[in-house]
Amino acid sequence: MTNPTPKTPLLPFVRVLVWDAPLRVCHALMVACFTGTYLTGEQEEWRKVHATLGCTLSGLVVFRIVWGFMGTRYARFTNFLKAPGAIARQLRQLPHGWAKRHIGHSPVGALFYVVLLVSMLVAGASGWATSGTAADGWLNALYEVAANVTLAVGGLYIVGVALSNWRAGDNLVLSTIHGTKVGSPDDAIQSARHGVALLLVAAVVAFWGYQWESASAASSSTGHLTPASEAVSGQHGSPS
Repeated sequence: MTNPTPKTPLLPFVRVLVWDAPLRVCHALMVACFTGTYLTGEQEEWRKVHATLGCTLSGLVVFRIVWGFMGTRYARFTNFLKAPGAIARQLRQLPHGWAKRHIGHSPVGALFYVVLLVSMLVAGASGWATSGTAADGWLNALYEVAANVTLAVGGLYIVGVALSNWRAGDNLVLSTIHGTKVGSPDDAIQSARHGVALLLVAAVVAFWGYQWESASAASSSTGHLTPASEAVSGQHGSPS
């Protein structure tokens, strides 16, 4: 009589680090920049702010694409991009609660995520191409479509996250802030890469500072103050 093969002991589920710091910082800045561009899109006096946030958003998307090849395990495209069959299978299983739990992006979530990145990149490129030109033509139409697609897909993504929170019992929104999810210790990434996150923040702040200085110099030469400049001027007293 042969001895049974010993079973591999199950590892306890604990909170493990899944999302690295550059990814979390990039996502937070993306949300802030997209919200800002959307709110200032129709405000002529805030055009410089709108353009600055739009350029920042495009730069963040480019960073995210690069990080998709150089980042930690769950940030890499090879980890979460799945074949159409896997996406269809998850969609069929979702109403029945059979869908597999994913420590990173699920196949459907990954699809929405990639569409968001592409639409934001198209919106940024077309918006930059139409800056300083008449608001008509196919480029402007492309910009409007890309911005609306980003808004719509972003809304659907939020709904999907809310449903996932309800089904999985894990707050996915908070996990994108603190970077941890419930999983096996083997699921954890080795480093949060805080240094890269600090460099990303420094690059964004430096770009905003350059844009501010450019706007201030232009305002001084023309004698016209932007709303942001007026606010600062008001704090120091009106010019004589």
